[in-house]
Amino acid sequence: MSVVELELDGRCLTSALIVTIVLYLKFIFSTYVSEKVNDIAKQKAAVYEGKSPEADLLNQVYQEVALRSTRIVANDLEQIPLGLFFAWVSIPVAYSPLAHTVFVISFGSFRVLHTIFFILKVQPYRTYAWTLGVLSVVGMIINTFIGCAFI
Repeated sequence: MSVVELELDGRCLTSALIVTIVLYLKFIFSTYVSEKVNDIAKQKAAVYEGKSPEADLLNQVYQEVALRSTRIVANDLEQIPLGLFFAWVSIPVAYSPLAHTVFVISFGSFRVLHTIFFILKVQPYRTYAWTLGVLSVVGMIINTFIGCAFI
């Protein structure tokens, strides 16, 4: 049995740590805002429902905002855990520490941009940010597989 000695690159660790902290804070903030928005939408629905056509339209706007905030949190729950999993797991076996660092920072940046574009209803940039975030994770995976092949 041979022993494999792994070196951990400081850039990889630092980038993974910073992106984890930023995305965690973003998630906490998004979740908090979503809860508040949903509470307000429920309160406004009780006040405005059936009063007039204008009130119904206003109620519909509140419901749409509440749905968007819920979808932001749900999308974060779909993407962030898997991206951070690969950001941390691939550190010891990444073929290129520089590529790993770039992919991790790109993933975090595009996730934050995706949320901003989602809130502002900016298409197609929201889709671009989501796609580039996913491609960043794919890049981490490929870099990891290549690194594993050369251990």
